[in-house]
Amino acid sequence: MLVVLCNGQPWGATYPTDPEFQFGKTKALMILAIRDLLEEFDRTEGRDAAQIQRELPNAPGITHPLTIKGSAGFDAPTGHYVDKPYLTLTSGQTKISLGVTKAHALLFVWKDIEKFAV
Repeated sequence: MLVVLCNGQPWGATYPTDPEFQFGKTKALMILAIRDLLEEFDRTEGRDAAQIQRELPNAPGITHPLTIKGSAGFDAPTGHYVDKPYLTLTSGQTKISLGVTKAHALLFVWKDIEKFAV
């Protein structure tokens, strides 16, 4: 498991509605496959997220096609709607969703994700 911290503390210390940010090797490989898209998503603060719909049939290390779908908002685990852009990455039964803040964090720890996924 790779655990992404925020200011050296668990993710939930800063973002209480999202208590942890951790993932295994498969999700790490999914993330690594979309670096350019993550950089654009971060740079534009997800401005055109709702228009993102892509499929990568042969992402390295991933056995199922990788589908990337963007949205303008999402239903939070607390049950309320959050009007902020996010991306959902799906490969087979594996799914990870992230907004601009998590995209930024992933880019910040990119080299750690690469080392973890090898």
